[in-house]
Amino acid sequence: MSETVNWDRLLELREYFLGNARGEGDYWLVDGTLDSYDATFAQRIGWKWDFVMAEVLRARWTLPEGVAVCDWGCGTGIAGRSFLTALAGATGENLPVRDFYLHDRSMAAMQYSRSRLEKDGPDLTVHIGTPPQKAFFLISHVATELSPDQFQSLIQLLETRAEGFIWVEPGAYGPSRALLQVHRHFLGQLFPWAPCPGIFACPMQAADRWDDWCHQFAQPPVEVFQDPFWAAFAEIMGVDLRSLPVSFLCMDRRKPALNDPSLCRFLGRPHRLKYQMEVTACHQGAIKDIVIPKRSFPDQYKAFKKGHFSNMMLLEESGGILQSCKELPDSPF
Repeated sequence: MSETVNWDRLLELREYFLGNARGEGDYWLVDGTLDSYDATFAQRIGWKWDFVMAEVLRARWTLPEGVAVCDWGCGTGIAGRSFLTALAGATGENLPVRDFYLHDRSMAAMQYSRSRLEKDGPDLTVHIGTPPQKAFFLISHVATELSPDQFQSLIQLLETRAEGFIWVEPGAYGPSRALLQVHRHFLGQLFPWAPCPGIFACPMQAADRWDDWCHQFAQPPVEVFQDPFWAAFAEIMGVDLRSLPVSFLCMDRRKPALNDPSLCRFLGRPHRLKYQMEVTACHQGAIKDIVIPKRSFPDQYKAFKKGHFSNMMLLEESGGILQSCKELPDSPF
């Protein structure tokens, strides 16, 4: 595969994105750019979407019956493909999507995305443009590309057309804080389903949490680390394959299916000490730093040490010390 990837073009794109470009021009028009991007950077975004969809489905979210879906800012369409794959896995053959819309400022990107969906995707009707009716929106990695006016236009579109949305961004400070503003804007119009463990105002907005941001870490497929192609990608692009920080937000007009007051969401990475683990959790409308003593909770300590813990669990604590911690009941899917 590496022979077909235009590495020089990918390096140019990487510099463009890292420079927080604000959406001028169509960077997909250079021949081979879409294919090269889809084989590399888009796959990493897809791994993030795989993680996000698993979390959203664990929160018991389902697509509203009969609603269209729009992949807004589709690029090569990886968000839409990951979304549909996750839904197909959750619902079997009864995929609840018939009309799928693709929006991007680039016609080349929309056509590429449509060709991929029609070739590899399920039986659905793919449209170019934004849906004329209410729809569920997928938004991915756009926060650093939109000007303030473009960002506001997207918010207005969601206000008038969205039954809900899943919005995924890099797990960096700026994009994550942008999602906190989206959460605050729509709270009262839409209900947060994930990652939020409740319908409270976001506690990350508190003055003493201004330096923090809501993010988790996705995991690449294990086979990536034995693949020469991905080794070449990591070396050429200067990318750490192990690190996939992600911030996301799922909101919907329906109330969340889970409303247990002991629900908590772990944020960032745990901090390991010799005899305890320190974790940051969003719990009961507050950000809490919680200690997990190794002696009292050896299994949980080991799971956090190895990074094999669930990001959302049922938790009780007292004075910042863990009292109980257990997995969510099995999903109906």
